[in-house]
Amino acid sequence: MILVFQIIIIFLFYKIKSEIITMNVPKHHHFVPQFFLESWAKKTMKKKQEVNLLNCYNTKDNREFPGSTRNVCEEINLYTFVNSEIETLFINPYIDGPLQKYVNDVIDKSWSELNYSSREGFFKFLLLLDVRNPNSLKSMAEAYSSIKDKLDFSKSDGDAEILIKDDMFGFICIAIHELELNNFEDTKNSYIKKALEDIQKSIAETESSKLLFSSFLTYLLNPEAICKEIISNTNVFVTSTSPVRRFGRYDKEFLVILNVSPKKSLLFSNKKEMIDAITDCSKEEVIEKINHLNKSQITKEFPVPQIIVYPSD
Repeated sequence: MILVFQIIIIFLFYKIKSEIITMNVPKHHHFVPQFFLESWAKKTMKKKQEVNLLNCYNTKDNREFPGSTRNVCEEINLYTFVNSEIETLFINPYIDGPLQKYVNDVIDKSWSELNYSSREGFFKFLLLLDVRNPNSLKSMAEAYSSIKDKLDFSKSDGDAEILIKDDMFGFICIAIHELELNNFEDTKNSYIKKALEDIQKSIAETESSKLLFSSFLTYLLNPEAICKEIISNTNVFVTSTSPVRRFGRYDKEFLVILNVSPKKSLLFSNKKEMIDAITDCSKEEVIEKINHLNKSQITKEFPVPQIIVYPSD
């Protein structure tokens, strides 16, 4: 009887293990969503399939090259959590999927026309687009490093040590916290689903103890924060492998620039002088300044983007 029990335990162990290890085949994880890049793309047919072509420039190699929304702004196995890819298990179902409509609203409408829900949804996208970038992952994760020891996993029957030590732990925490996630039914991997549930419970317990700092989202939604739209009748704005360009911190003084399409750029700040430093000149000069900031190193966290994407002809 004991032997049968041991065999069952071993079988279940390897069954779960085989479900966790999904990284045998490399995955190209997009840190800038393909739908976001489509505004800069030119649709064409290639081998009887529609392809979204991009005009790209590699700043390291100093060369132009034709790219596509599929092979630009991606990195192999970037988003892995406890040995499993999480682009399809977490990012797509909870970030890119539900937030895409708010990005489309911002592209199609003026900021003044947007209701609170649309603005909130867009800010969630902007914030997580910033956080998920390879250059930001480490620095944003450090925001949670100070509270790792305070997170309460007492109501979890999982292995908290494995979760906390994972490189993606900070990103997962920030996303769950900012999106206020509490349902992970769209995660089709039982181990990852359980891990996400455990993290969510620990965040909720920490919040109730008032040990967790305020959501970054609250600073963007602050009524005193300013939005400035720069709109062009022609395709003039670039994007890049680092589309969010940020000065400062969300919980202090900040300026955030995001070109949402080749014809529209948005500037957000809680300090009018920071926006005025860019916009107190002619429209042509403003456009030139914005594009320059999208192509240059602005802080240590925001170096020169490796790839610049120009508007299609």
